Amino acid sequence: MNECRCGHTGDGPHPCHSMQYTCGKPATQRWYVPNPNVSLSGMQLKASACDTWACDDCWKDFQQRLAERAKVLGG
Repeated sequence: MNECRCGHTGDGPHPCHSMQYTCGKPATQRWYVPNPNVSLSGMQLKASACDTWACDDCWKDFQQRLAERAKVLGG
């Protein structure tokens, strides 16, 4: 199993990154788009995605914050 950036190697429940490891609940790898505005021009980055680990409760909270951020950015 690959080692996560937090150092977790797959032994036992994975810590949740959303609360900076204070949550402690078992987590699942999640993917999200950090910036909803993407470029359509030639050599520009077209789209990007980031990954993290989060439990269901922390993921719901993070999704709400991403939606609020997208409204502010106009995405």
